[in-house]
Amino acid sequence: MLPPLAYSVARVRAAEEAFPAALADGTLMARAAWAASQAAIQVLHDEGCLVTGARVVILVGPGNNGGDALWAGAHLARRGASVQAITTTEQVHVAGMHALKQGGGGSCSWAKEPERAWQLLAKADLILDGLVGIGGKGPLRAPAADLVHVAAGLSTRVLAIDLPSGLDADSGAVLGAVLPADCTVTFGCAKPGLLLAPGCAVTGRLQIIDIGIGPALTEPACQWLTDDKVADLLAQVRARADDHKYRRGVVGIAAGSRRYLGAAMLTVGAALRSGVGMVRFLDRDDGCAVEVVRRNPEVVTEVEIPNVNAWVVGPGLSQDAVTTVEAILRTDVPVVLDATALAILADEPALLDLAATRRAPTVLTPHYGEAKRLAGAYRCELTGEPLNDADQLARITGCIVLLKGPGTVVAGAGVPWVNRTGGAELSCAGSGDVLSGLLGGLLAAQVVRKSTTTFLDRVETAEVAALAAHLHGLAGKRAAQHAPHGRALIASDLVNALI
Repeated sequence: MLPPLAYSVARVRAAEEAFPAALADGTLMARAAWAASQAAIQVLHDEGCLVTGARVVILVGPGNNGGDALWAGAHLARRGASVQAITTTEQVHVAGMHALKQGGGGSCSWAKEPERAWQLLAKADLILDGLVGIGGKGPLRAPAADLVHVAAGLSTRVLAIDLPSGLDADSGAVLGAVLPADCTVTFGCAKPGLLLAPGCAVTGRLQIIDIGIGPALTEPACQWLTDDKVADLLAQVRARADDHKYRRGVVGIAAGSRRYLGAAMLTVGAALRSGVGMVRFLDRDDGCAVEVVRRNPEVVTEVEIPNVNAWVVGPGLSQDAVTTVEAILRTDVPVVLDATALAILADEPALLDLAATRRAPTVLTPHYGEAKRLAGAYRCELTGEPLNDADQLARITGCIVLLKGPGTVVAGAGVPWVNRTGGAELSCAGSGDVLSGLLGGLLAAQVVRKSTTTFLDRVETAEVAALAAHLHGLAGKRAAQHAPHGRALIASDLVNALI
């Protein structure tokens, strides 16, 4: 099984070039094409179609991506499928087109035979997208863009070869026309653009095929949590037979205000459901603590900074809570800074230095607006590309950064993590408060599993942050499945869906 790592286009190209013989004799293309044909067969079967007699249309551009698609079509044609290629250029892969026609397939030109191409598309059971590969840059141009507009308007299943046409393989950007895929079969390794937003939304089910270049791949761009890794991390923090509340971890929360009482409720609610043994809420004499305990009698309130295993600071705090943020940053446990705490941090150079030099890890959880404000405190500008921006913010702040958004990124400890769960249902007020409460609880539980003299290191902290984002996304999906038809989710639904 391939490791859960994604590599940039440059790294993939370098790895391919490390096998010149395999490139020259077409071995790598043959492996890719065979895998693509098997993926196509699976998509047809999922739709209840037999391969024999299935109508498959290949969208073919120039270069090796079109070659992969044509060779895959040749395999399908030899299995009895009716395979037709629609070309957007005369510069198609010669050997691939020859193989398709030898197998019984045919072709037509989008520019010269538009009516026939329309008819083929309208009757297709499956479309293979081989227009543009990982080397494509910028928006699709005519005639490929025109063909994509037509294909995207159909209800036909689409299998993308290596990546959906119109998607930037490195950044996940969609700069113009794009052909959303029901399934993407990609070769050698994942590419970052298939994991990052908005690319992840048009990738469909992702299938990664080993074509033998793995040993030559270096410097991964990002990674993601597998089901096995999630299970391992959860096993570390779940309650054990000999546990008591302190052995399960204690998380401190400084959140809420008279104006934003709800933020405290959501943060506390998520922390209580994280598996932690106790939640201690810092009472700042603003009425929040009384209401928090009224609704959550499990919570313990404190008027001084208590001993805890991790802190969550910021959701709904008033802007004058500078001394609270500073006092918690001076503790020797992991601290999650969110919302108002991030704004305070950006405005206070001394606190920026304190956060960067703490012995215990500090996790910042900004959305993009907050991230830009933090970067501005260092006179830096963000690019709008989450991998680069999260990494830059982690470097300049010295903290672990969980950059929220579609395809949340966790950076600051080696290879960044990209979250693959969740979706638009998480875009509701209070969703970030739920995430920070969950993260704080998971950190507290992880800390107590360590010896009393050992701190969580940055790698362990980043893993827990990635786990929190993963579970937060799953809660969103779970809540959406159980919501009454047509009702949008609210953050309280996320709290109740946490497990």
